Amino acid sequence: MTNENHENAVQQQACMKDGSGGEEKKEVKKGKKPEKTVRVKNVFMMKKLIDSPEEEDGIQLIGTFIQQVFDLTEEQYEKKDFEFGYRFNETTATEETGLQKRRTESLATTETMKDGTKKDILGARTTYQAQIPLVVETLISLFPYRIVTATATVELSSLNLGEGTIRPDLFLHTKDPRNNIAIQGLKPDARSSLLSVAMGEKTQKKDATLAGITEQLFDKLDKMKKYDIVHPYPKVYIEYEKKKAYAPRFVLSFYCITSGFAKIVSIILPVLLVTFITIINVYQDVNTPLGEEVSSHLQVMSGMTLTAVFILPEILDPSNRNDLFGQSNIYVILVFLSLILTSIPKAVFKTQVPEIIGVVIMFASFVLPVVNTIRYYGIIRRIKGESMLLSDNQSHRFLSEKKGFKQWNAKDGIDEYAVAADLLKPENLKGCGDIYMTREEEEAEEGGNYRRLWWSTGNKKKH
Repeated sequence: MTNENHENAVQQQACMKDGSGGEEKKEVKKGKKPEKTVRVKNVFMMKKLIDSPEEEDGIQLIGTFIQQVFDLTEEQYEKKDFEFGYRFNETTATEETGLQKRRTESLATTETMKDGTKKDILGARTTYQAQIPLVVETLISLFPYRIVTATATVELSSLNLGEGTIRPDLFLHTKDPRNNIAIQGLKPDARSSLLSVAMGEKTQKKDATLAGITEQLFDKLDKMKKYDIVHPYPKVYIEYEKKKAYAPRFVLSFYCITSGFAKIVSIILPVLLVTFITIINVYQDVNTPLGEEVSSHLQVMSGMTLTAVFILPEILDPSNRNDLFGQSNIYVILVFLSLILTSIPKAVFKTQVPEIIGVVIMFASFVLPVVNTIRYYGIIRRIKGESMLLSDNQSHRFLSEKKGFKQWNAKDGIDEYAVAADLLKPENLKGCGDIYMTREEEEAEEGGNYRRLWWSTGNKKKH
């Protein structure tokens, strides 16, 4: 293949068959080094989520990257080591921080041009093992529950080779997003066999229903002790930069929660115990003609206050931008105010009004967790429902081993791939509506340097 043919192939960047071409080299101002954009097929295979050994509440995502760079020159192709570095959450990824390079090899494929001819495309393939730290942020705080997002921002870094800058532009499959991001195939679970041996029963077959496969995905991905994922399918979007006209990064987020029952055991039941004992103590004091002995009354209330102090860390919201008048803070104030009022002995102040007011406040404070429990489970059902909109027994949005998925091979060519700039065009976005989408609230925002291309969840109204 001649250099002239190679350059002609490189200039045909648009892989959507809409007749549009793409210029890789940007207009260069005098004294400024040239910039070139190359297409990068960056496959990410997710394996599992684990607790971070470095942070108390941290989460790490384990997976494999298969970086396939196209549009290389013959000189770059022959070196067999062309690759882009990674940045995780705006921090350069190194071997010390969890990115291990496995192997690099040359890659050659084809692309169909506008005139129907096939052109050779030269590239390189590099495989990495990755351990990505996720950014954990509170999304919804409904005392005593908390829904957080665990997010990974993965960016390919531009290269400066002296003669100019080479920028990576993510190259996306237009028909099956599992060729971009997928969950590693399910393996037979040895635990079921071990359980069968222990119980003296026959090994049960895997549940092939939608619910059964989803449960297997939970078992595969969720290896955390601190959090539970709401659903094994993450929310994913590509971030496109308008000024530089390329998309170097994708953002992947999981919804995570702490166990609802754990919150009941660690917060609600202890507070219920404090309330019950406080009511008995107040009842005893109110129904004693002169009030019960002051020291006895205060001893009981001191014990209840000490119990409240012990559960305080479980009640407070650990958000990085905690609101002074947030629900958990208001609940703490109400509990301690009620304890103060119910600690006032009738024998000292000759009145039972403060104690009665304290009991009423303590009872009223329970309205908050009861209402929030109803709201919390409604939100969880909504998240799970949206995640499963385009999934059935045969086709899962991220599971790589399900029927209908064909992993890309170099001999297949790159005709079914497109860069984000092409996919964001209205005519192409409409044709790929079952795969990608934009969100109306984001598109309505004026200005800004970024656009987001989301993995579709089946809501046609948002295309």
